Amino acid sequence: MSGISGKSRAAAGGHSRSSSRLIDLSAGVAGIDQPPVRIPTSDAVVLLFSWRASEKEQWEPFEQRVPLRWTTCHLGGARPWFLCTEDAGDGQCCSKRVAKLYPRGHSFVCRQCCGLAYASQSENPLDRSIRRARNIRARLGGGPSILDLFPEKPPRMHWRTYGRLFNKAEAEQQRWMAMEHDYMRRHYPGVLPEENIVGR
Repeated sequence: MSGISGKSRAAAGGHSRSSSRLIDLSAGVAGIDQPPVRIPTSDAVVLLFSWRASEKEQWEPFEQRVPLRWTTCHLGGARPWFLCTEDAGDGQCCSKRVAKLYPRGHSFVCRQCCGLAYASQSENPLDRSIRRARNIRARLGGGPSILDLFPEKPPRMHWRTYGRLFNKAEAEQQRWMAMEHDYMRRHYPGVLPEENIVGR
């Protein structure tokens, strides 16, 4: 069985090989009465891990240098991003800015280069409606079951926000019920009572 020995999440398995210099972004800017914003500029991390193609082969140590790109945050500070080093053809790297890297063979690459898709991309409309309704309930402190009573307004949440979330959840649940009803009517005819027809 092939595999990688070590951290599968590159964010947890990285070891920095470069010094952390700081850039003062407010230097020379007039009218700023606040502490300077400092951004660390480590240019890369080095991932140290072992890999083997099958159980019959020996573990081999690998070392992968992953470039970093730093961006400022809206509320201050900065955060690093990985730059994917997968070969994109013509001698060019993928260079996508990502928060996570995934193991592919004996290297770590971005989600697109691994050919991975988000779970929501393979959802059918029925599952998507259920997920959206559940997410709203969870945001309000409720449970995952859409058959439970709708959660009450959390403290410090505006009533307008609560009403907007309530309407969105109700719309998703009605959409789910309509699709379930249509499925039952098409696959199990005669099980559900016939709908009332005006003027019948």
